[in-house]
Amino acid sequence: MTQEQVAVTAEKIRAGKTSLGIEFGSTRIKAVLIDDAYHTIAAGDYEWASHLEDGLWSYTQEEIWKGSVDVIDTEKPESSSQSEMYSGSDSSARATKYPFYVTLETSDGLMLGQHVYIEPGTGVNTEGLHLMTAYIVDADGKEPYVWVANKKDRLEKRTVKLGAYDEEQDTWEITEGLKETDYIVWPDGECKEGAAVQKNENVQAGGMEEGE
Repeated sequence: MTQEQVAVTAEKIRAGKTSLGIEFGSTRIKAVLIDDAYHTIAAGDYEWASHLEDGLWSYTQEEIWKGSVDVIDTEKPESSSQSEMYSGSDSSARATKYPFYVTLETSDGLMLGQHVYIEPGTGVNTEGLHLMTAYIVDADGKEPYVWVANKKDRLEKRTVKLGAYDEEQDTWEITEGLKETDYIVWPDGECKEGAAVQKNENVQAGGMEEGE
């Protein structure tokens, strides 16, 4: 690509005259950026190994390597290349990339030169079932409970047993009384046992979203 072509392409991106097409697959994401004349500006893909589990594409805990970012080199920002893909939705967006280095707790199972996908940790406890305090009625009492949709799509008061409390996330560990596949309802003055419940079927298992 000549300097003139680069300048024309850059102007089209800034003017929002480009379109980004993304194809999501079970093991690959493909993306193509085209201009207003349907010419390809950039294309790329990313592959990973996953498997289907309970209707969801996932991976096992054994396929995760934990580490921490030790160094962010702010003195050597990387310049943008023409092979990168941008969305034309915000022509004023700008980004600067800095090299960073991660130290792994262990490198067992990794091969030299192997590509990995990096995902920042959220600090949220993902083990067990945790629920926001706002969903739990009488959380500090002797018999805390949650409003749950039963098998007949009727509202019922379900007593739960609480474990550890996470003050930072304001969540309680639920040790008994609920499953990840249960549908729960936001507790308010209109909740009463036997009331009809309409489930949000778009919620994934374990989403613990409220019913309507």
